[in-house]
Amino acid sequence: MNLGAANVYLGNRIEATNYYEASSRIYEGMGDEQRAAHQQANSAALRIEYSDEPEAGLRDMENALGVFQKIGEKNLEAFSRQVIAAYYRQAGRHGDAERELNRALAILRERNLEDDIDSVTIDRARSLIETGQYASAAMLLGEVAGNEGSRFGTAAHIHLARVRARLGDPAGAETELSRASEAGEDNDLAPLFHLTSGEVAYERGQTAAARAAFVRAAAPWTGSLPDAASVEARAWVGFIDGMAGAGAGRAQIQASLEQAERMERPALAGGCPGHHRRPRPRATRPH
Repeated sequence: MNLGAANVYLGNRIEATNYYEASSRIYEGMGDEQRAAHQQANSAALRIEYSDEPEAGLRDMENALGVFQKIGEKNLEAFSRQVIAAYYRQAGRHGDAERELNRALAILRERNLEDDIDSVTIDRARSLIETGQYASAAMLLGEVAGNEGSRFGTAAHIHLARVRARLGDPAGAETELSRASEAGEDNDLAPLFHLTSGEVAYERGQTAAARAAFVRAAAPWTGSLPDAASVEARAWVGFIDGMAGAGAGRAQIQASLEQAERMERPALAGGCPGHHRRPRPRATRPH
C-alpha cells in the first residue's frame, strides 16, 4: 500500500497500480474487506484517469463503492463517486458525471469537508468547460480560488486561466497563472500548468514561448499512463512544428490522437490541435 502511494508521488503510475492491486489481494485474503476495497479504489482511480483501460477501472470502482456503501464508509463513498464522475466526464457523459458529483457533494457537505468540496467543485467546472459553459465554470472556479488555504487553490487558478483565455482575456489568464505559480510547485499539476501557459502564449501570438511551454508540458509523457495535459501538449508541439514546415509535426499530432483514443477520451482528442484547428489568419494592413 505504501509503495503504491510512493510511486504515485514519483510519477510511476504503472508500478503504483500494480502495488495497489497486490495490496488489495492481500487484504482480501486476510478477510479485511474495507482495506481491500480501498486499495482496489486507488488502483481504479489511476486507471480511469490515465490508462487505456478506463472501463475496467470503472468496474473496480463500482465494486469498491458497493463495499463502502455496505459498511457505511461515507467519505470513501464520496471519493468513489467523484472518480466515477471523472470516468463519465472523460467519456462525454456530462449528465451522468453531474449526478455522481452531486451525490458526492451531499455527503461532503453533511460532513463539512471543505477541501473535498473544493475538489468536487473543480470537477463540476471541468465539465462546464468541456461543454463550452465558460461563464458558469468561471464562477465555480472563482469560489475555490478565493478560498484561502484550500489545497486545491492552485488547480482552480490554472483551470480559471484556461477559461479566461478562451473568453478572450489573455491578460486575466496570465494573472491566474501567476497566482498558480505563487501557490507553490505541484508535480501533478505541472503538465496542466505548462499546457495552459502555452495556450495563453499562443493566443498572444508568442509562438516560440508557446512551443517551449508545450514542450515542458509534454516532457513527462515517456511511457504509458500519461497525463492528459501531456498528450494534448504533444499535439500542440506537432501543430506548431507542422505550421513551420517540420515534417515530424504530423506524426506528433497523430500520436496524441491515438493515445486519446486508447484512453477513450473523445474530448481530449477533440482538444488536440490539428484535429479541428485551422491556421491562425495572418494580420492584414487596413485599407
